[in-house]
Amino acid sequence: MGKLYSFFPTPVGVEYYGDTDINKEILRDVKTITENEEPEKRTGVGHFQSVPRGRHDPTYPSFDKLAELLRPAVLTFMAQSGYREDCLVNYDLTNIWINYNTNPEGYHMPHIHENADWTGIYYPSGDGDFEITATNHPEPGSLVMHDPSGFVKQLVNGGDRVDLHPYYGLPLTLQPKAGLMICFPPWVAHSVTPKGKGGPRLSLSFDVVDMKYGRGWYGRE
Repeated sequence: MGKLYSFFPTPVGVEYYGDTDINKEILRDVKTITENEEPEKRTGVGHFQSVPRGRHDPTYPSFDKLAELLRPAVLTFMAQSGYREDCLVNYDLTNIWINYNTNPEGYHMPHIHENADWTGIYYPSGDGDFEITATNHPEPGSLVMHDPSGFVKQLVNGGDRVDLHPYYGLPLTLQPKAGLMICFPPWVAHSVTPKGKGGPRLSLSFDVVDMKYGRGWYGRE
């Protein structure tokens, strides 16, 4: 009897740390950033994005503590996806920035993080239900993960004759939850829907790079 294979899968790592003390430190630093710095204009529309901070930047100590917390899980996910463990010792989290939204209509355009080997998002606040949902109708304030070939798949799928998940390009979504981290390769496009009613929506984005050799080195001598 034949077997159905899943070719070209996309690795995505999810880890939950709970509502730890570091979240309180992050919230204090976020308050300082939003009160004293100018926002950057990137993919966020109608809300505050900060300047990325490098590893061991003393300006906001909570960012460095967060990188230390997340690094073991992120590198484990990268190893599970195929990265060589002897090369991963050089990898670290860097370019950490905040995405702070108090605007009910604020959102993120679909985008990728082209200057990293992996990338990720951490939520220091939020009360989502930690459920990943396949839907074309995400809830307000959702992170939306787009199938890298989703647009092509939707052109050729069977319409309402077929369940679109997991093979036919349906986006995956999740809601912010304090202590939740999600990480993935940088070519995975993602976006955020307008948050709607309720309190501020806050996340920290980060890149994962080879701190010794830089991006694009693959262990060649």
